[in-house]
Amino acid sequence: MPNELQSELQNAVGQARGILEDLQRLGLGEVYSHPVGSVETLSGPDTSLQSIDDTLIKIESDLDNCQRCSLASGRSNLVFGAGNPNAELVFIGEGPGEEEDRLGAPFAGEPGQLLDRIMNAMGMVRNDVYLCNIVKCLPPNHRYPDPNEIAACEPFLIRQLESIRPKVIVTLGQFASQAILKSDAPISKLRGKWQQYQGISVMPTFHPAYLLQNPLAKREVWTDMKDVLKLLNGDREDIC
Repeated sequence: MPNELQSELQNAVGQARGILEDLQRLGLGEVYSHPVGSVETLSGPDTSLQSIDDTLIKIESDLDNCQRCSLASGRSNLVFGAGNPNAELVFIGEGPGEEEDRLGAPFAGEPGQLLDRIMNAMGMVRNDVYLCNIVKCLPPNHRYPDPNEIAACEPFLIRQLESIRPKVIVTLGQFASQAILKSDAPISKLRGKWQQYQGISVMPTFHPAYLLQNPLAKREVWTDMKDVLKLLNGDREDIC
């Protein structure tokens, strides 16, 4: 493991151990008590096992100034993704919002802050996971990406996931869940039920933006996240 990554992960573990995030902020009143693992546990598989031909750096470079769909004309920044390149857990949203587009980083603003608190309650910080979206560019007028835009971006998402090789994907919100699972079922039917995508276990749940408007749903999300933690920690088998 490169020294810089080792140092970064050590800092992340220190932060995670120092944060005894009270789920009172989430309106849940429950804190997950499983100890945060060592750097080796959090860092996932040895990078030497990854394909040297398709790292996240190369995939992002291949996107370059992407013009593969109509979203390119309205973006300020391409939002590729961020986090641990060896993460066991990947969160996937629908697409960048205005703040993400401005910063070029996923899950900014209030929904991102709530997602941070959820991860803290799980004993994690952003450097322990990987964050990305179905599409890499801002859809105009707060609309969902269309099928052509998804089709243009999905090969890069698949390559990202093949490079990271996570154990679990959490899809955030109805659109991301439907797009990943090729389903038209509402999120109320999809959430909390294990699925598969490209051989990876998928847990659909509500988007943090939805939770800001519907705080009572935080308890359901926390139930989903406890299931995710059980699978990550080997306490249960994923049965799809």
